[in-house]
Amino acid sequence: MKKASVSLSVNFLVMMIVGISVLSLGIILVKKMEVQANKWTDDVSKETENQIRDLLDTGDIVVAPINVREVQRGKDIAKFAVGIRNIQSDANNFIIEVESTGVNGCLSNSDWVLLATRWKEGNTIDRHESVFAKIGVKVPKNKKSCKYVFNVRVYSKKAGLWESYGTPLKLYVDAK
Repeated sequence: MKKASVSLSVNFLVMMIVGISVLSLGIILVKKMEVQANKWTDDVSKETENQIRDLLDTGDIVVAPINVREVQRGKDIAKFAVGIRNIQSDANNFIIEVESTGVNGCLSNSDWVLLATRWKEGNTIDRHESVFAKIGVKVPKNKKSCKYVFNVRVYSKKAGLWESYGTPLKLYVDAK
């Protein structure tokens, strides 16, 4: 009887150790994927940042210096940077909306868009401050090679209502 209970205890301990190891590896893998997915949203190259600043200094309030990207379907993310300058009288909340559209039989899908949650729910920008937002588009491998178009609109909140802010932009993703 004692041998059976010792054997059961050893088996239980081995299974617990294996279970904890698998759980730990799963958590580490998910963390790495999250960091990798969000890494590009934090970085705006100095060259792109300078281009955005130059455009915002000319009086534009919503700009995207590079609006065409070429990517491999299912592999690459088309990365765009959008600059927004708050010229309103005080700090305000802003959101970015990226809409899919169809041109020449190339119907895009807004599910392909990667955008930080803060730009979907409202991001506060101080008066006369300029900020940069990253927008990513990943075209699934099973979609045809095509030039997909996305409309980008920025909205600011006034008196509790979201109002269009600046000129709408178009982003083009040439998927090969």
